[in-house]
Amino acid sequence: MDLVRNYNEESNVGNAICDAMLEASNAQIAFQNSGGIRIDIPKGKIAMEQVYTLLPFDNVLVIMDLTGKDILDLLEQSATLEKGILQTSGIRVKYNMTRPIGSRVMEVFVGNENP
Repeated sequence: MDLVRNYNEESNVGNAICDAMLEASNAQIAFQNSGGIRIDIPKGKIAMEQVYTLLPFDNVLVIMDLTGKDILDLLEQSATLEKGILQTSGIRVKYNMTRPIGSRVMEVFVGNENP
């Protein structure tokens, strides 16, 4: 399967990146901005050059404590699509994109909990 990015929706390459973040950090959830994902990767063997082109910025993985309100605020900002939707792992979000900005997040679950 190709690893394909999507600026305004969840993508399989975004999921893979965020899953790797969880693995490296032992955090509960992970976020990646869609704009930081620069290419699609076709099915097959992946070369290190493709990984560097996929994520060309010298980003640093940061671990922090966030409140439920912090998470909801991040997700609502993401749902404006001004900067692309956040790619995630460890969290399930249900959006209603027909609702007004600021009220698009309908449900959020981290594990089995609602933050």
